Order: sequence, then C-alpha cells, then structure tokens
Amino acid sequence: MKRYPTLAIVLLLLACTTVHAAAPAPEPSRQKSRQKAMQKKIAELLAAPGVSRVHWGISVTTLDGKPIYALNDGQFFQPASNTKLISTSAAFALIGPDYTSRTLLAETGTRSADGVLHGSLRLIGSGDPSLNNMTWPFVETPADVPSPRLETMPEAFNELARTAAKSGLTAVDGPIIADDSYFPREPYPHGWSWDDLPYYFAVPVDAFNVNDNYVYLNLVAGANAGDPVQASWVLPMPQFKLDTRGVTTGAADSKLSLSVEHFNGNPMVRVYGNIPAGWHDRFGDSTEHVPVAVDDPAEFAGELLRSALAANGIRVSGETTVRHTENNDATSFEKLTQQPITLRSQADALASLAPQLAPGERLLATHTAPPLWQDIQYTAKVSQNQHAEILMHLLGRAYGADGSGAEGIRVERKFLANAGVDTDDVVLYDGSGLSNNDMLTPRALTTLLRYIAAQSWGLRYRASLGIGGVDGTLRSRFSKPPLKGNVVAKTGTLSEARALSGYLTCASGKTIVFSIMADMHTPVGTADREAMDAVVAAIAAAN
Repeated sequence: MKRYPTLAIVLLLLACTTVHAAAPAPEPSRQKSRQKAMQKKIAELLAAPGVSRVHWGISVTTLDGKPIYALNDGQFFQPASNTKLISTSAAFALIGPDYTSRTLLAETGTRSADGVLHGSLRLIGSGDPSLNNMTWPFVETPADVPSPRLETMPEAFNELARTAAKSGLTAVDGPIIADDSYFPREPYPHGWSWDDLPYYFAVPVDAFNVNDNYVYLNLVAGANAGDPVQASWVLPMPQFKLDTRGVTTGAADSKLSLSVEHFNGNPMVRVYGNIPAGWHDRFGDSTEHVPVAVDDPAEFAGELLRSALAANGIRVSGETTVRHTENNDATSFEKLTQQPITLRSQADALASLAPQLAPGERLLATHTAPPLWQDIQYTAKVSQNQHAEILMHLLGRAYGADGSGAEGIRVERKFLANAGVDTDDVVLYDGSGLSNNDMLTPRALTTLLRYIAAQSWGLRYRASLGIGGVDGTLRSRFSKPPLKGNVVAKTGTLSEARALSGYLTCASGKTIVFSIMADMHTPVGTADREAMDAVVAAIAAAN
C-alpha cells in the first residue's frame, strides 16, 4: 500500500475544509434567511412613527395556499373598495362575462295614421351600465386629456329616439314612464355616510345608470377677484334649484376650494368656496366641472329621453312619471343576508334577468349594453361604486328572490362559501365597499384570490384589475421596476381605512396572492399608503 507523506495529508484536508466553507448555503436555508429579513423589514415599516398607531392586517400565501406571512389575518377590517373583488368576481362567475343587459323603450295604446301615439311610452331600466358616452371596452383616458363622456347627451337616448322616429312615431299624447322597478327601490345601501351623498361616488343605486347618475355643474370664475362666478348645468336639470351665492372669485394666486351641499329630496343644491381669478384646470379649461349626484335616476333618464325624442321630431304632451317598486320587507337586513340560499342553474338565472314587457305593450326600441366583462373591467380599474352596486343587485335578481341588496349579498355569501372562504370572515352591507359597516379579514380575500386564480376564467378576470404603474387606481403607484407591471390588485380607500389585495409577481418570478389592510389611520396624509407599498416591495424581494 502506498504511503502519503504526513504534510501532504494535512494540506489535502485543509483544502477540502476551505472548499466546504466557501460552498453556498442550501436553498431552504437562504429562503429562510430571506423570510426572516422580510419579517424584520415589515415590522420596521409598521413601527414607523407615521403608521405605528394604525391597525394592520396582512395575509400572503402562495397560489396553492402555503402561508408566507400573516399579521392579524383573521381579524376584521374595513375593506373599502376591496369589497368590489367580491361583487365583480361573483358576477363574472355566476352571471358570466358575456351577458348583456338591455334598456327597452315600449309603447302602449294606438297610433293614428299620422304617427301620433294615443297612449304612453315606457322606458324600462335593467342595470345597463352604458347609458353614457364612454368608450367600450374601457380605455383609460391619459392623465393629461379630459374625458368628454359625461359632458353631452348620452348617445343611447339618441339611439332609442332615432329608432322610434324610424318606426313612424311623430308624437305621444300621453306620458313617458321611466320604470326602474327591475330592482326594489333602495337608493342608498346600509352604512353609507350622509355627507357623502351629494358626491359622484355615492349616487343613488337604481336600475337606471345614466352618466353614472351624476351631472356636471360648470363654474366659470371672473377675470378679477370679487367678480361673480357663472354657473350652468351641462344637461338640463329643472328639478334642481341652484344656490351659488357662496362661490367667490378669489385672488389669482389663491387655491381652488369647492364644496357641495345637497340632500336627496330637497331640490336645493348649494355650492360654496373659492375659484381663483382666471382659473384654468390642468387641461387648460377655464371651466371647473363639479359633479353632483342626481336625486332620482329614473326621473333623470325620463327627462333625457324626452329631450332626445324632441330632437328627433317626436313631441310628447304628457308628463314624465316614474315607476318604482318599494321594498316592504321589514325583516332586519342582517337576518336577510344570513339566510342560506341554493343557487339555480345559470340558464334559469339569465332568463330571470331579461326585462319583461307588460300585456299589450309593443317593443319600440332597444339599447344593448356591452358584455359584462367590459363593465367589470371598468368597475375594477377605476373603482366605480355605482356599477359595483348594480352587479350585486343583478346577482340578487338572477339567483335570489328579487334584485334587492340583501338578496345580492346572500348570493355573494354562497359564492364565497363555494370558493372555500369562511363566511364568518365576511360581513357585507353593499357591493362597493362604501358602507362603514362592511368588514372582511385579509385571509378571506387571499382565499378568494386563490380560488379565482384556479378557475378557467381566472386570467380573464385578473385582467380587470389595476396594474401597478400602468393603469387604473394603481397608475401612480409601483411605477418603477421591479414592481411596475408586477402588482395586479384592487385598491380600497376610505377616510380612515385603506386596503390593497391582489396578485404579486416576485423577484423569483413566481406569483403569490396578498391582502394588506390598514384601519384607523388619520384621514389626511399618505404615510399608511407609502408603508403599504413598501411592504409589497419587501414581500416581492423576499419571494
């Protein structure tokens, strides 16, 4: 047997030891180290002075449900517009992305040889989201270009009127009936704040959705401080009495500051504040456009139809009347929403969504909305409250006893249960998240997001969400690599609550789901949002 010198053996052992010490740590060890660093970073971010008093909830998992990080993930938070993840995904799954709603114009009575209808016209609402001049599919307006879609008569009404004229109709000696009885009348969901109601984001919920149920008041400041402010409505609003005595033209270097005071049922609209002399907005427009919620969307729709008919040579002698279906169920809302429900077939559900003509009525004209997926995309991208509420009501009509909010929530709860969500983690009062009574846990949303990702329609639905640094309510967030384009999520914002939930493509290239909620932050400032975005960055870097 050959012998090795003692020195050679020692050198060989030292060489082996050196090589072993320089070898990289196994992947599980490196991953564990990254996770510890992530946890430490998140703890530091949430302990910062500006956000340390905020109540935080975080749930992060892999797509197959493996936990990555959790903080208070089983506690309740106000979800704000993260509630729209439920209403939009339930509608996508249960009603279907290709469903189209219709607005009908029907006539009752007899026509004389000269085209005069001795009877009435009935405008039938069914939740059509396209009674506006918006481009479908939704195309986000660049930040430096104003959107004209709410500035003119909605083309849908001109379309209905033109069709009526082509049928030979020249005049109507009876009324226009604007009928929104497709849903029970519930203009404001439980828990909406009264001081939100004059504004565009808290408009009445109705089977008619005309220009998103608000109208612009145009204000033009004077050339010099102290000059009167000129006011006019974009569309005729004879039902409103306007008081602009509190609006003043301020100094040229003063700040724009305007508020609206209006209570549903009271025709008075009071606008007050300051417009700088020679005011021009960021688009170079000298007019300040103030959106004001309409009181009765059905009445609004009826009056716009009357104007469109007149423009197409059809005179209506009768008044504009409205037809509502009052909700007379005195059972508590909470009890109604908790009742179990068995979902009927989708075919039966879609059949129940078709608006119906009354005996003796004749269909005169139809306006057909774009496919539902386009409305869901618009709803999620810009966080449109009214459209989310209508989706919830459509679910209630399709699968519940009627189109009430309670029935819609019953359906949503059943959908969530089928998705594997613990319904004890969910308290819903509306479809948009504007209600102060809504409560969700972060883990409920990550469970829902995992379920969506596993469905055949999951990628199509995901395309409706905002993309970090690209579009929607995330256009100005996550605007730099590596997060730009890699955060696909729904935002949520109330005065003292903020939320962000969705999908995150991490440094490794894998996609995970996350939900971050912040309750009880101060109503001014952005420290919580900045901390939230930094948490997302920390999660992405570590996974």
